[in-house]
Amino acid sequence: MKKNCYGLLVALLMCASVGLSWQPLCGEPRGMAHKIQKIRRSDVHLRNVRKPVKSAPQKNARTIRLSVWDSIATQIAAEAGKEKHLKLISGLDEQSIATVNRIISRCQQVQKNQKVFANEQECQILLDMQSNFWDKITRTADGNFAWKQYILPVNHFESQIFYDEMHIDRLKTLNNIRNKDIIDAGAFVGDSALILSPHTNGKIFAFEPVSKTYALLQETIKINNLRNIISVNMGLGDKNEVSSICVRGSGSSFVFNESSVKASDIEGGIQVTTIDDFVAKNNLQIGLIKADIEGFEQYMLRGAEKTIKEQKPILMICIYHNSSDFFDIKPWIESLNLGYKFRIIKPVNRTVLLETVLIAEVI
Repeated sequence: MKKNCYGLLVALLMCASVGLSWQPLCGEPRGMAHKIQKIRRSDVHLRNVRKPVKSAPQKNARTIRLSVWDSIATQIAAEAGKEKHLKLISGLDEQSIATVNRIISRCQQVQKNQKVFANEQECQILLDMQSNFWDKITRTADGNFAWKQYILPVNHFESQIFYDEMHIDRLKTLNNIRNKDIIDAGAFVGDSALILSPHTNGKIFAFEPVSKTYALLQETIKINNLRNIISVNMGLGDKNEVSSICVRGSGSSFVFNESSVKASDIEGGIQVTTIDDFVAKNNLQIGLIKADIEGFEQYMLRGAEKTIKEQKPILMICIYHNSSDFFDIKPWIESLNLGYKFRIIKPVNRTVLLETVLIAEVI
C-alpha cells in the first residue's frame, strides 16, 4: 500500500528549488503503508531501467525543499500542545525526542506557510541515496526490477524499505524473533517481506487486501523463492467483517470519504479479520508486528490487544497518516503497562512526515 515515488524523488532532485505537496487520496491524506535468499548478481541479466540521473553537488541545505501533506502537518501543528507533546516524548531516547521536535517544528513552519528545507546532514544522505540507490535500480531480462539482490515485479523500490532496510539493525531484541512468526500488515507488493524474511525461521504472514496488489505480492514471493512468506488476501482491523477499500495506487485505505471518491475506485467484498483471531486460529507465536495501513493502524492495534498483552511482540507501527496516530498510538500502548520501550524514527526521504515509524520493544 505505497505510492511509487521514484519519479517524484528524481524530479525533486533535478528541480530542487521547486516545492511539491502531496495530494489527498480517498478523501483522506494518504501514506504509503516493508532480504531474500541471496542470489549471485551474475544469475540475473540486468540492464539499466533508465539513464542514471546526474546529480549536481548541493552547496547548502537550502537547496533541497521538503514535500509536505499540508492538511496533516497543520493538524499536528495545531494539536502539538504541551500535554500531547510531553506525553509523546516521555520516556523516549534523546535521538527520538530530537526527531519528534524536528517534525513538530517543521509542521509549524508549514502551518505558517513557510518553506521547509533539508538540513546539511539530510542533504548528504539524499545525495548518497540518489547515487547508490535510485540510480542503481535496474531491469532484468525477464521484465522484473532489481536493486542489489532484491527483485520486484514492478518498479516500486522505496528508500526506507531497501536503502534503510526498515531500520531493522536498530532493533535491540531482533534475535528474539528468530523462531517466531511475523505479521506484515500492509504487505503491498512484498517489499517489506523481502527485508523481514531472513530474520526469522518462522513464517511471515503478509496481509494485503487489494486484489491487484495481492497478485503482485504473490509474484514477488515466487520470483524470489521466498518459502517462509504466506500471503493473506485480507485486511486487519478491530473486528471480523466484510468491508470496502478505496483503491488508489499505493494509498489504498479503509479510511475514506465515500462521497469524495469515484465508485470505480472502491473495491468491495474485502474480508477483514483481527490479529487476535488469526493468531488463535493458527496457533501462532508472534515476534514482530509491522503495520503501514494508511491510517487504519489504531483499529488493527485494538484487534491485536490480546496478542500484544500475552506475547509482547516487537511493534513497528507507522504513525504519519494522521495526527491521532502521531500523538495517540504510543500512549495507548503505554496504557497496557507491558514494559515497552519506545523509539521514533523518521527516515530521510525529502518529506516532513512520510514513513515516520514508532518502534516498541520489551527490553
